[in-house]
Amino acid sequence: MWAEYFHNAEVSGIDIYERNITHPRITCYTGDATKLRLRDWFDVAIDDGSHEWADQIAAYELYKDHCGIFVMEDLHTSFIAHFAKGPISPFEHLLQDCQRRGAKMRLFRKSKDVWHDSVTAIVVNRTPLS
Repeated sequence: MWAEYFHNAEVSGIDIYERNITHPRITCYTGDATKLRLRDWFDVAIDDGSHEWADQIAAYELYKDHCGIFVMEDLHTSFIAHFAKGPISPFEHLLQDCQRRGAKMRLFRKSKDVWHDSVTAIVVNRTPLS
């Protein structure tokens, strides 16, 4: 899907489960994306991993200084009591960090039904490819 959306991109994916994807522009790694040591710069980083608050916050903290745009899918868990495990939700964490750093954040969702609709946050740190 991402290779089709980003026509000219080199796509790297990380998943806790082994993925057997053969595509000339896609590289898949097996592991925990929240425990990496990043050295590379990504124009766009997309978190579509665990719905757990701690994992979403850890992914944001790991990638925010290594990408131009950070996308967090499934942020709707910040608004559902069942997922409330921690002193602060991922939504509140992103909002406070963006305010502190002067980054811009936008939220997208299709309906008002948080149980059946994903909320996606897009944080723009700096212009990609700059």
